[in-house]
Amino acid sequence: MANDRGITVTPTLGDLPPIPADVEGLHQAFMNLLTNAMDAAPKETGELIVASDFDPIHQKATVSITDNGPGVNPEAKAKLFEPFFSTKGQKGTGLGLAVTQKVAHEHGGRIDYTSEPGAGATFTLVLPADSDIGSHPDMTHGPA
Repeated sequence: MANDRGITVTPTLGDLPPIPADVEGLHQAFMNLLTNAMDAAPKETGELIVASDFDPIHQKATVSITDNGPGVNPEAKAKLFEPFFSTKGQKGTGLGLAVTQKVAHEHGGRIDYTSEPGAGATFTLVLPADSDIGSHPDMTHGPA
């Protein structure tokens, strides 16, 4: 999809330890963030940066997706994670960020974002690497 739109994707991936994860849930969360970033990035000049990092002191893994789109509209910020809220009109369901936030919370994590109008946005999934969540039958201890 990125190639079809002329969007450049640059990975800057650090090493992450194995973390307890619902692989299907995280896959959905990452796909939601990537799809939103690709939708926001301009055709032919779009750029995405996918970055991962690990904070060993706080035992937190982060995965960030940054786009060079228009940024989050200031009026939309209060509703961004509400189900069925969308700035995409008929193109979006308004469930992507709500589902992504739910997945993050189910993993004992959170989703953060930064954005300035006209300067793109960065959405970061923050996940604990030392959680007891792995005891749940749907969770596995493997790279997220």
